[in-house]
Amino acid sequence: GCDPLPPREARRAHARADAILRAMDTRPPTDPQPRATSAVVVTAESGHPSGSLQPTVLRRVGGVTLLDRTVKVLREAGVTRIVVVAGYRSQDVAATIQSHGLPVELVVNPDWPQGTSTSVLAGLERVEEDRCLVVTGDQVFEADDVRRLMAAPGRNVLAVDRDPQGQGDGLGGVPPVRVRTAADGRLLELAVDLNEYTAVAAGLSCVHVADVLAATADAPAMPWAAVRRRMLDDGFEMATCDVTGLWAAVDTPDGVRALERVMWHRYGP
Repeated sequence: GCDPLPPREARRAHARADAILRAMDTRPPTDPQPRATSAVVVTAESGHPSGSLQPTVLRRVGGVTLLDRTVKVLREAGVTRIVVVAGYRSQDVAATIQSHGLPVELVVNPDWPQGTSTSVLAGLERVEEDRCLVVTGDQVFEADDVRRLMAAPGRNVLAVDRDPQGQGDGLGGVPPVRVRTAADGRLLELAVDLNEYTAVAAGLSCVHVADVLAATADAPAMPWAAVRRRMLDDGFEMATCDVTGLWAAVDTPDGVRALERVMWHRYGP
C-alpha cells in the first residue's frame, strides 16, 4: 500500500480538498464563523534590518518590550491562548519569555529566513482551531481593535487603517501594505505598490486556518502579505475591519522615538 503522508502534508492536502469542495458549493454561507480565541504572534523576521543584533519584538517602547505589550493587549482583548513563533535570535526571545513570566507557548521556527509564512504555518499547526488571530510582532495596537477583529463577520478578516494621517504610515521604516476595498469592506486588492488604495494593512488578521493551509499547500515559503494576496487570488473570502485606535509598526530606533512621542500625547507621561 501507499505510505501515509506526514501530518503536516496531510493537513494541507485535506485543507486543499476542503477548499475545492467549498468553491464548488454555490449556496450562500449561513453558519456564523467560530470566534477566534487564540493568537499566533510572529516574531521571526526575514529581512532583518542589517546592523541590528536585537530582535524587533524585544525593542522597548516607553520602557516596555513590544512582546510584553503585545501579550498584555491580547490578553486584555480576551485571547486565551497565545503562541509565539521565534526565528531570529530565538534564544533571546525564549529568555525574555521565561524571565518576564509571559503566559505564552513558544515555537522555534528554523526555516524563518525563507519567509514569514513559514513562521505563520508553524504557529497555526500548534493551534488546533478553525480560526485564529495572526499578529506580527513589530507593532503597537490596542485591545479594542483586537476585540472588534475577533468579533468581525467574515471567514478571513484583515485589520486596516483608513486614516491617511494615521501613525501606522512611516514609523516602521518599511512601507505598509496598501489595500483596496469595496464599499462593503470586502478586500479587493493588496500590495505595497498600489497606486490607488483605500487603506493600509495593520499587522492583525483573523484567518480560517484551513484557508491559509490550502493557499500555501504547494509554496509555503513566502512573505505573509503574499499569502494573503494568494488567498485573495484563489477566491477565499477576505473582509476587512477598521482600526480606530492607535496602531503603528516599528522596527527602527527613529520609529521607536516617534512612536513614544505619539503615545505620550495619547496616554500621558
